[in-house]
Amino acid sequence: MKKYTYILVFLLFTVTVQSQSFDQEKDLKVGVVLSGGGAKGYAHIGALKIIEEAGIRVDFVGGTSMGAIIGALYAAGYSADEIEKISKEMKFENFMDEDIPRRSKPFFQKENEHKYVVKLSLDDKKIKFPQGLMSGNSFLNEFSKYTQHINNIEDFNKFPIPFYCIATDLEKGEQVLLNKGYLPNTVRASASFPSLLKPVMLDGKMLVDGGIFNNFPIDEMKDLGADLIIGIDVGDGKLKTKEEINSVLDVLSQISSYPMFSKKNMEKKDKVQVYIRPNISEYSVVSFDKFDEIVTLGYNTAFVHLNELKKIAQKQKATRKEYHVPILPEEFIVNSINITGNEDYTENYIIEKLQIKKGEKVSFKKLFNGIDRLYATDNFTNIAHKLVLTEDLTAWDLTIEVIENPVKTFLQVGLHYDALFKAGVLLNITKKHLLFDNDMMSADIIIGEKPRYNFTYFVDNGFYLSYGFKSLLQNFEFNLDFKIDDSSFNPLIKYLNLDYLEISNRFYTQAVYKENYAIRLGVEHLYKEVMTKNLHDNDGDNKVFFEKSNYGNVYGTIKFDTYDQVSFPKKGIQFETQAKWHLLSSDYQDNFNHFLQGRIRFGYAQSFGKRFTTQIESEAGYTFGDNKNPFLDHHLGGNNKNHFNNYSTFYGYAFAGFGNSSYLKTTLHLRYELFKNNFLSAIANVGRAEKDIFDKGNFFDDAKTGYALQYGIKSIAGPITLSYSYSPEIKSSTWNFNIGYWF
Repeated sequence: MKKYTYILVFLLFTVTVQSQSFDQEKDLKVGVVLSGGGAKGYAHIGALKIIEEAGIRVDFVGGTSMGAIIGALYAAGYSADEIEKISKEMKFENFMDEDIPRRSKPFFQKENEHKYVVKLSLDDKKIKFPQGLMSGNSFLNEFSKYTQHINNIEDFNKFPIPFYCIATDLEKGEQVLLNKGYLPNTVRASASFPSLLKPVMLDGKMLVDGGIFNNFPIDEMKDLGADLIIGIDVGDGKLKTKEEINSVLDVLSQISSYPMFSKKNMEKKDKVQVYIRPNISEYSVVSFDKFDEIVTLGYNTAFVHLNELKKIAQKQKATRKEYHVPILPEEFIVNSINITGNEDYTENYIIEKLQIKKGEKVSFKKLFNGIDRLYATDNFTNIAHKLVLTEDLTAWDLTIEVIENPVKTFLQVGLHYDALFKAGVLLNITKKHLLFDNDMMSADIIIGEKPRYNFTYFVDNGFYLSYGFKSLLQNFEFNLDFKIDDSSFNPLIKYLNLDYLEISNRFYTQAVYKENYAIRLGVEHLYKEVMTKNLHDNDGDNKVFFEKSNYGNVYGTIKFDTYDQVSFPKKGIQFETQAKWHLLSSDYQDNFNHFLQGRIRFGYAQSFGKRFTTQIESEAGYTFGDNKNPFLDHHLGGNNKNHFNNYSTFYGYAFAGFGNSSYLKTTLHLRYELFKNNFLSAIANVGRAEKDIFDKGNFFDDAKTGYALQYGIKSIAGPITLSYSYSPEIKSSTWNFNIGYWF
């Protein structure tokens, strides 16, 4: 009997020892799954803080949409506190407003793009609507900055914490598991909410938000080998009622949520060992301004599970390896620049837009501004950048991967009304890559009382000289019913209604520096025709011409423009100077002598606080030589801002109300933003026009003054202004109403 007792004891001892040995070898692997939910995903940060406080070592991270963004940062080695700081710096709410700063736009677009209200793509002669309202490039830039240390790792299992995220194949209507590639692009694909953000092309697949099919990717975590899963779910939990659907975003969110509430998806919460679900119903996917509240809500909800989480941590045999994300340098030296994906646009063109050179010390701000400039051309649908540290750890290799916009033709429409040009509809066709790499053709046709056009062909050669051709037709009527006898126009025509027609054709070369400076040199053919129907000539014809000449000119211009917006600018400088040498003329008036004419304009805007802006504009013109043709003189008057040749705005006087061979003018705008995009302005201008403003050295003799009060609205159709102007010299007041940009 004792013999069997000893044998039994021995067997029990052996089993116990083996069991203890097994327990010592077995380590509990924990996976964390983060759901999508837009701004509600900030709750993930608070919940991760509690997981860290419990001492849990996270072995795998998976997520969808915002869960993919937060999860990717955690997998990259950041702590929850660091992710909180990064999220504040990135300001996700700014990604909903992706307007590229005007300073980053090519000079041609600065001069012309604002004129158009609608822009449509034409593909194979069919109108093509955009795939999303925003490109996501702002997010891509910022996210890439914070993940530079792992962006060269294409296998996400090799991150400090293995990671995956979910996207939806828009073509096939199925989910796609993303666990390799370029991290910023994959995360952006997972978070590309349909219609708001453009789809992302990866490996030939058109991908959108993974939340459409799998907003809470639990099963994928089990496949990775997680023994225990902690799920943080910030989904709505229920579909909205009809009373809760009050916007386009609500409609899209509701439609995208249908698959999330299938029986299969609703049962996923039963597959996790710890299910953390904040009561997030009072917040929306765009409640980015509630950052602190949502993070705190996630923290407090997870805190309820703290003891449960601590017990899990105690079962883990090893703690998380300490990982320190490399500190991002404020500036870095560029060792090399590699451009990939370009076909129609040369490497020089792309590098010139980036404005970055090899061996140069560059900040992230400068890099992002360069990428903005590339996006502003509308020649690329995706621009990804990657920085890899060189082996000697002294510099970085920069790779720019572009996807060119397959659409090369655009239809654009603009609207305008003012007292001079009357009502007009602007139709534009823009064609890129017409004949050569980097070229562009733009044709404006203005349909109105007087037809006009503006045609441009331009080849942008980057570092090298660019060149172009421009043809412009201006056509309008105006009255010469002057209130003063201070004009170089012949007194014979001062009470007539005149038809004015001007056609200019220019060939020019251009050099641009940092998209703010432009220098042009060119030759011009100019045709001017001015006639009236109020008189009769000797043959009884009811048309009498005062000017009908062709001119041959040489000209040069220098422009500098950093205004933040064309109408109602709040900051920036605008400078332009032009010299034009009138060399040849068919001389209809038989009085032509060649002469040189110069003009300079300067504007400066500065805001004080959030609402008040001061803007000052000064300009001057001077004629060197003996010009006897009044239609080539400088003329001031009206509030028309379609500056062409020698006609300039002057509040209080009618269009071309006074002028001469030379002039000086200064205008002061005091502007207050009553509420968003609504402005009240007080305007004062003073000017003088003489044969020679420098004669006798007194600039203020016989100065003209004018004042205006203006209410302006910055609208989708462009600026809408109602102005009341008055001049004390002529004791005359006028009302002016304008809609849209001048063209």
